[in-house]
Amino acid sequence: MKKIVSLLLCGVMALSMVACGGPSTKEQLVGEWERQTVTSAEEMCQILEKLDFYEEELEICKDLDSDDRLTWTFNEDGTYVNALDPDYYRSSYRDYWERVINALYENRAIIADVYAAPELADASFEDFSAFYAGLYDDTYTDFVDFATDWTTSDYTDEDAIREAGTYTIDKDKVSLTATQKAEDNDTDDGYITVSFSDDGNTLTITYSDGDEVLTKVK
Repeated sequence: MKKIVSLLLCGVMALSMVACGGPSTKEQLVGEWERQTVTSAEEMCQILEKLDFYEEELEICKDLDSDDRLTWTFNEDGTYVNALDPDYYRSSYRDYWERVINALYENRAIIADVYAAPELADASFEDFSAFYAGLYDDTYTDFVDFATDWTTSDYTDEDAIREAGTYTIDKDKVSLTATQKAEDNDTDDGYITVSFSDDGNTLTITYSDGDEVLTKVK
């Protein structure tokens, strides 16, 4: 009799565990997720071309890429935002311009020939940087300050948004209805499929053309 009661209790407990289950997809999804993205050296060279860099300068900087931080935020109220991190964007550009001016300075003998300015070959780093800043805006004495402002001063939190809208969930399928989209965001997925790591700290988003892996921020 005791054995039968024991088996019945085990059965009830098993059913209870199945009924409770783990957290729902929405419970796991709500929050902020991020991943690092890389802007290729080729794309960054296109920015240098806007500064009218000479062929020799482009050759020196041809291997310098940059990075960004992309975030997905899913809110409890059913809204979402896919955006670049604006603060990270600005600091990343500053880091990029520091690497640019350092690369140019390391090749200052070549730059001296490009600009027919022999004094650059023996210039201090500060004077070299001031020379480059003066090529574009003589109110600056530091090229990194100028270039960072040039690329980020007009960049707003609104500019950082890649896509925003509302979402609904059906099991692991998340339907997205975009109400705002960046002009250069040509993705046309109406839904994404999501999965989570066992600890819930990693989110994999599957699109029609590939996957994206993000880490939970909060």
